[in-house]
Amino acid sequence: EIAEMIPVVRAIAASGVTVLMIEHVMQAVMSLAEHVWVLAQGQLIAEGSPAEVTRHPQVIEAYLGHGTAARLRQAIIDGEFALGQMISEETLAESFGVSRTPVRDALTLLQTTGLVEVRPKRGSFVFRPTEEDVIKVCEYRVLLEVHAARQSSERNRDLLLADLRRVYNEMQQAFAADDTVRYGRCDTEFHQVLFLHCDNHYLGDAYNLVSGKIAAMRTNLARQYSDARDTSMAEHAEVIRLIEAGDFEGLTTLLTAHIDRTIDSYQRAVRSQVL
Repeated sequence: EIAEMIPVVRAIAASGVTVLMIEHVMQAVMSLAEHVWVLAQGQLIAEGSPAEVTRHPQVIEAYLGHGTAARLRQAIIDGEFALGQMISEETLAESFGVSRTPVRDALTLLQTTGLVEVRPKRGSFVFRPTEEDVIKVCEYRVLLEVHAARQSSERNRDLLLADLRRVYNEMQQAFAADDTVRYGRCDTEFHQVLFLHCDNHYLGDAYNLVSGKIAAMRTNLARQYSDARDTSMAEHAEVIRLIEAGDFEGLTTLLTAHIDRTIDSYQRAVRSQVL
């Protein structure tokens, strides 16, 4: 069944179906693949026969494709691949210790989220946003994050502030250790916390449509500022203070400046020919 569903996902990716619908299909396929893999492993242990699992290579490939997609997604977000960089199927397969089939499936999955661009007869590449893309993503972020912060504060203020403080403390530790990757992951989590307690999964779903791109751009473009993390730390502390004070007008102003810095970083990267 999984082997039959993978081409369906590919077909959906090439159609005009919305990204949100594709995300739901992807999650269903991934979940099914994991459950079947566990069952197959259980049968292997019970019967002591590798043939029971290897008789269904498509199941194994589906599982590996899911794992490879998650690993590649994180590698792109962590900046191991630059924006616009070509992704070699052969090199990736060797690096991840899998065949090229799971790699191709992973690239197809990530293409539906916009993190990867598959260009016919040219290969697969990490997405490379235009200035217009960056501006629109920033506008989208401000609208969603301010609204989510307000909703979370009204409905689950104590939980929101507790989680923001927890993540901020982790950011401080990463900052002190000069751990860029960990800091970036904490930064991503900090902004996602705004949606965690808003009691509206549609807001979270809307943010998740671009969360991978946001995280990857944050990692790659923050390098344009020598004091990026100093500024980031100060502004995240101010986000907490403004939410505590219930000052959402001030929060809107701060988040707009905080998020729009991505646009300036992009312009600097273009001028310095980093992009």
